[in-house]
Amino acid sequence: MELVIEDLSKSFGERQVLQNISFTFSSGKIYGLLGRNGAGKTTFFNCLNGDIKRDSGKFYLLSSNQKRPIQPDDIGYVLSTPTVPAFLTGREFLKFFLDINEANISNLKTVDEYFEEIAIDVADRDKLLKDYSHGMKNKMQMLLNMIVCPPVLLLDEPLTALDVVVAEEMKQFLRTLKQHSSAPADWQSALHCRLLAAARSAWPRETAEPLLQSCFQTGAPTTHTVTWSFQGHPANQKV
Repeated sequence: MELVIEDLSKSFGERQVLQNISFTFSSGKIYGLLGRNGAGKTTFFNCLNGDIKRDSGKFYLLSSNQKRPIQPDDIGYVLSTPTVPAFLTGREFLKFFLDINEANISNLKTVDEYFEEIAIDVADRDKLLKDYSHGMKNKMQMLLNMIVCPPVLLLDEPLTALDVVVAEEMKQFLRTLKQHSSAPADWQSALHCRLLAAARSAWPRETAEPLLQSCFQTGAPTTHTVTWSFQGHPANQKV
């Protein structure tokens, strides 16, 4: 399966942020989206996620030469600043999520089994989410996406402000998701076992690219970087 972007453009007033962006993202790979602050990375994500309306262009999922529009459930979005309901405990929140998504979850597990997968201590599972650390909230975000496994997963600076231990756990989650995305699937089951992931970063390419490779590459090269700038500066692509 592929996520195809064709001639995507977006401006704010006279400021052209995205201009005729075209690219094809393949399943089973992790892409790093690199660029300076203001280059349009977040705008690109928000256009894909439907949070803002694009000026022109289109994007769709392609499998076996069949196109179909992207639906809201096709995209998961892990925000750099986690947003979780402060008034619920971790256990209450996860149980509520499982209850409302049960029909779309294959191999449903218990709440505690899911907590074990993201290394949330037993003592923390019944704490209010407002008392969770930034890293714990981020792991909860990632867990929800692991459970429903959308075909497209957008990661907004996923390792920012995380300590070394949590950052390594997050990287392992992504490796696990990428491995699951390589499993054979027909079109009907593709939504539950295919993954496209993009992690954005404002770091310079010479800093971010080796980090992406060391974070996510295991065995054959399956980590790719896409870099661009805006307002007339040349763009570079490495695929």
